[in-house]
Amino acid sequence: MAAMSEDEKDFLELSKMGKGSDQHCCVPNCNSNGRRHQVSFHKFPQAGARRNSWIQAIRRDPGPLFNINAYTFVCSLHFIREDFKWTPVRKTLKADAVPTVFSWTRDFTPRRELFKHITPNKKPKLKSENETLLDSISEEVNQEEDIQESEEHLRNPRYDKSIN
Repeated sequence: MAAMSEDEKDFLELSKMGKGSDQHCCVPNCNSNGRRHQVSFHKFPQAGARRNSWIQAIRRDPGPLFNINAYTFVCSLHFIREDFKWTPVRKTLKADAVPTVFSWTRDFTPRRELFKHITPNKKPKLKSENETLLDSISEEVNQEEDIQESEEHLRNPRYDKSIN
């Protein structure tokens, strides 16, 4: 039997834990847990440069308040689509993947926040009361001139608009 890859070991371990497990993401400000079906959880790489990259990326320092062990996970929300290998059965994390999507990164903008910043610039400016009143008066004057012109035409059959 061939040796299992790290991803296969992760999958096996996660499948043993079941859906009601206490998995949760160790990234600050992330509340993902094992009860959410659309999120996968990924163990830290073994010691080395990639592991250090993950630690630096998530902005956590190992110590008394943060201990990396077999149950320390980063959820899939912190990886971009290109970080995964997609198969018909499941997605697996690529060997060189490093989490890059966080609430503190410039590229991460919650949808509501994005909507708030874009919408005000696209809203049409409201006319002031004076501008509205001026438009209304101008329209009335134009209508009055049209009426006077029509009356003139009715009184004088030779009246020709083209002369004006």
